[in-house]
Amino acid sequence: MKKLDLIRENLYLGDICAAAEVLEKGSSEISHLLTVFHCPYMTELYDKWRNAKLNSKVIKEVYVGGNGDDDDQEGREFARESALPSGNLLYSIEQTGKNLNFTRMVVFAHDKEWENLLDFFDLCLDFIDAGRKEKGVLVHCFAGQSRSASVVIAYLMRNEKLSSKDALASLRHSSHASPNPGFLKQLDLFERMNFKVDRSSSIYKKFRLKALGYLYSKDNKFDRLKLRDDPGLLTESCGSTYQCKKCSRVLLSQEQVIEHTPGDSDSEFDDMFKNMLGEVQNKNPGEVNQCTLYL
Repeated sequence: MKKLDLIRENLYLGDICAAAEVLEKGSSEISHLLTVFHCPYMTELYDKWRNAKLNSKVIKEVYVGGNGDDDDQEGREFARESALPSGNLLYSIEQTGKNLNFTRMVVFAHDKEWENLLDFFDLCLDFIDAGRKEKGVLVHCFAGQSRSASVVIAYLMRNEKLSSKDALASLRHSSHASPNPGFLKQLDLFERMNFKVDRSSSIYKKFRLKALGYLYSKDNKFDRLKLRDDPGLLTESCGSTYQCKKCSRVLLSQEQVIEHTPGDSDSEFDDMFKNMLGEVQNKNPGEVNQCTLYL
């Protein structure tokens, strides 16, 4: 049984069955679809699942880190500034449906507590805004309750300046929504950053540090595109710096410092990354109030 709920004017929340029906039969109310799913290639999945051919024409694909094009600034910027792993598909935009009359954006995300949905928020919300100006937008994942619901909650937060709790309560008047605890935490971060993904804020930097630690714990590989230039080799001034007391070598700049209360950053994201593996965990849990960096 399909799930398709009208949340606001020209904004719908649904499941994969509703999306499939819209694409297969057409719709007079919907022109755009936002797919938040663990399989980026929805057309292939649709072919196998519905046993029907779905026409599609890829307009744009952006990968974290870029796809080799010199003008792929967006992908390179996400590789450098976000917590998304390089090489993964950031998003794709395609024309789809029987007559290629739907515009669909696909973002890759699992419905897991550790999944980084926060870094997709601004992209998804801008797509919804653009689609609603044209006609209607259907936001969907598999069940329409966690991933897609979290995106719609973030949209209500930004557009109506609602807290994450109020936006969730508002959504539940129209639809059954049940974001997983990790997504609820990221919605809280989104609220604390004033309804945008502010990658310069200490709030985001602490999340990013923990998310990158989690990625490292899974395969013991570090994404080199996340590394900053060595501040000791920069020719231009980078503001206030921290230097080694012994040799005076520049170690880091002020913008690389994460403001925090000792101990807080280790516990804030425990619900999201409770299954973290490897050496990135705190080795001295009895000393949570001790800072671990001395210059």
